[in-house]
Amino acid sequence: MLKPNNIEYYFLSTVPLIYGLLVLPSNETANIFVTPRLVLLGCVVFIGLLLRYTGRPRHSVSEFLHGISRQPSYVWWLTLFGFTTVISTMTSVSEGISWFGTPSNQAGTIFILLSIIVFLLYSTAERVSIFGLVVLIVIINLLVIFEYMGFRPLNGIVERYLTLTSPFPSVTIGHRGHLAGLLLIFSLMPLYWFRKNYNSWQFWVIFTLSCTALSCTTNSAAIIAIIASLILFIIFHLGKLNLYILIIPLVGLLSLSLYKPLGVANVYFHSIGWVDATADAKNIRSTTTLETRFILWKSAYLLFKERPLLGWGPQTYNQLWYTHISDKDGDRLFRLELGLQPHQKMVRINDSAAYKDLDDKTVPVLLNYFAPHNSLLDILYSQGLTGVLIFGIFIISLTRYLYKCVKASAFLSLLPFIAYGIYLLAWFVTVPVTGLAAILLGVHVANIKSGQDV
Repeated sequence: MLKPNNIEYYFLSTVPLIYGLLVLPSNETANIFVTPRLVLLGCVVFIGLLLRYTGRPRHSVSEFLHGISRQPSYVWWLTLFGFTTVISTMTSVSEGISWFGTPSNQAGTIFILLSIIVFLLYSTAERVSIFGLVVLIVIINLLVIFEYMGFRPLNGIVERYLTLTSPFPSVTIGHRGHLAGLLLIFSLMPLYWFRKNYNSWQFWVIFTLSCTALSCTTNSAAIIAIIASLILFIIFHLGKLNLYILIIPLVGLLSLSLYKPLGVANVYFHSIGWVDATADAKNIRSTTTLETRFILWKSAYLLFKERPLLGWGPQTYNQLWYTHISDKDGDRLFRLELGLQPHQKMVRINDSAAYKDLDDKTVPVLLNYFAPHNSLLDILYSQGLTGVLIFGIFIISLTRYLYKCVKASAFLSLLPFIAYGIYLLAWFVTVPVTGLAAILLGVHVANIKSGQDV
């Protein structure tokens, strides 16, 4: 019969695969699997705490409290961050939305607290198998590449409930920009796992496959993040350069360009009738997105200046962004988002507008921004300086803890999450990706602490 601690090991090892592959029908491709994943996080918290409690020997109250007091400092700082998040929520301009998020982005305080507890459960575990995670990485990457070429492997599962009308990608995230953040983490995790054995064929398969899938998203923020990370990888190894250290970034960069030949393959498959969908590659050189980001960032900064200590509460940005920008910036934001020509007329009130299309018909439109597309500014406006400072101290504490475990390799171990942080400077927290990122970081910390390698 399995002991409770063995059950906990297998349970925690299986969750990443389930969380990543959870497939349930939905009416909107971009919102697939959000609520089920929140439910799964809640189940992980309940079952994980139960298994942790039953798998440990009984102690007196004083011994129990002594054990808690010996937890690493990052545990306390992250717990304090959760506490201040609750305070910001309770003083929010819209407490209900702050707790639960919006229907389109349910990354409110409930999600934040669940993610914190799940991370702490994982990071304080004795060890966690990465087998399920590796299987997830391979499956997601193959799905992305096949979908970019026009195939729809998941259609057989969900076609009774949902028409996958999105050109690319569907898989289990639903939005190309969000998917890029997940693939970014997948691409860089093998650099630490195989740090002692870069000549392993498993490393090259996982690394090349992940970088190729990432290229298919044509997401500028993720591509900038991985290029910066590969540069940091070389800098980290300056004192011990070898052929593999030089080849890895080169192979990564070459893999990031494979979306072009894969797009050519998609056109060919479409011409001979093998696939119905054509690859939807974003123009990476376009600066329109960056221009809109600057306006949103400015709005978030002005919101922070008005409530600098505790902020406005999580997930309230959509109610506030248009109140803290000038009329000129607001009109320009709408024109950029809608791709309007200079001669096209437009009238805007707050987050709503009406414009004349090219056929001179009046078209009403509503713009929703659930976050300022910069997670640092997101914390700053929603939780104030208190939230930013405490979260910053948590990151420093976690880095120090990992340094004590693996010394100089601590930087390499955190590289996937440093890259995700760079990516989040132009994106925002989501349930499918950030929830899984919290689990993956917890797995990483648990195995580093236990000295477990691939």
